[in-house]
Amino acid sequence: MKKLHSLLIAGGLLLSLGAQADTFTFGIVPQQSAKKLAKLWTPVTAYLSEKTGHEIKFTTAKNIPTFEKRLQKVSTTSPI
Repeated sequence: MKKLHSLLIAGGLLLSLGAQADTFTFGIVPQQSAKKLAKLWTPVTAYLSEKTGHEIKFTTAKNIPTFEKRLQKVSTTSPI
């Protein structure tokens, strides 16, 4: 249920931003190994790509501090 809730939120966000970009990066906080996260989330991003017509890329980081640094960098350069 929690995963479905996250998927619905993400899908709604992507649809609301749809007119602004053709490619989106779907960043997942690395609370598990990158390999396990890729196995779990790659099908989700593929599904979202198919349903939205936009390219949705999965990404994570080796640890939470690295993820936070990347997120901070993107949030300061993003027009959104």
